[in-house]
Amino acid sequence: MMWLEAKKQFLEQLSAASTRKGYSQNLMQFEQYLATEGMLVPFKLTEVTKEHIQSYLNHLETEKQCKASTSQRYYYALSSFFTYAWEKKWISFRPTIGVELKTLVKKKPVFITKRECHELIQQIPNLVIAMAILCQFETGLRVAECLALKIDDISFDCNRILVKEGKGGKNRFVPMNSTFSRKLANYLIHDRPVVEGSYVFATKRTGKLSAAYLNREIKKAVQALGWKQHITCHTLRHSFASHQMNSGVPIVQIQRWLGHESLASTGVYAHLELDREINQQLNV
Repeated sequence: MMWLEAKKQFLEQLSAASTRKGYSQNLMQFEQYLATEGMLVPFKLTEVTKEHIQSYLNHLETEKQCKASTSQRYYYALSSFFTYAWEKKWISFRPTIGVELKTLVKKKPVFITKRECHELIQQIPNLVIAMAILCQFETGLRVAECLALKIDDISFDCNRILVKEGKGGKNRFVPMNSTFSRKLANYLIHDRPVVEGSYVFATKRTGKLSAAYLNREIKKAVQALGWKQHITCHTLRHSFASHQMNSGVPIVQIQRWLGHESLASTGVYAHLELDREINQQLNV
């Protein structure tokens, strides 16, 4: 099997557009690296070796100065691709097996309190931006999920949101507390701009809202408040998870709401809560 044909079939079977785009870019950059190393195009899958992949990751870390998290993301794209090729029996072994990865030092997620979220929103005069921030804080949606939210995805009768094709291409329901539900309904009636299309969070100029714009406005508000923390849209999602854990919601339920594939991804919030309890006991 030739590399380009295998890549085409691999990308076509991915359901999530964001994953497909990311993997396509990652595989393309690997191809470009192989070309600089003398690999002649077109080439077969079987021509790619473990040494090629190890050399590529070393190149990312030393020449490109990529962080460990970035080089791991490239590795996982290659690993997924070669696993798919192996399952299709296009190759007899996976060249990604045995590759050494740089140790990833995980940082604890930053989160903000309800009071801090209120202060943050008070610094933002744009009601669309303010409500999008509150939505992420109160529901734990990923920024892409929040900005893709449409009016018909909201059920005020059931106080829940339908997330369509979240990460991994899966649908899920996320609850809204009654207070936020009323605020969101009031926003849609009185504050949402009159625009074409049905995105919940939209500007008059574009009819939608971008993650970059949202993060810029958060950064400006954080600076105005004089906070030292690095706050982004993802911080709001972390905050939702932390508060749910603090309220005693079962971790499996939080996993479903967040749309985590693995319980281990949600487990970090359990460790944060344990750390909080220990610190409280030490300060008594």
